[in-house]
Amino acid sequence: MYFNDWLTKREQLTPDKEAIIDVASGKRLDYASLNQRANNLASVLQQKYKLSAGDRVCVLAKNCLETVDLFFACGKIRVILVPLNFRLPGPAIKELVENCEPSLFALR
Repeated sequence: MYFNDWLTKREQLTPDKEAIIDVASGKRLDYASLNQRANNLASVLQQKYKLSAGDRVCVLAKNCLETVDLFFACGKIRVILVPLNFRLPGPAIKELVENCEPSLFALR
């Protein structure tokens, strides 16, 4: 556990307490489930995509549960999450992506 991994700490303190509600789907997650999802995604980011501390991941997505998972997963492996505003025009997004040089680009 990374020293600043507060989601794992929260799971240890209150695993069954409701952490998040996805209004769109009605799905509810407790801290144990949210932490498990983040751990699983962190593992995929490290194993499949070979990301390590300091790498950047751009994400272009609306608010969704998967973006929350990505936020916590990146923190667990010390990867820098670069959220992009989906309302920006294409050329602005292109410039931001080129400027930050991400190792991975996530689109939702």
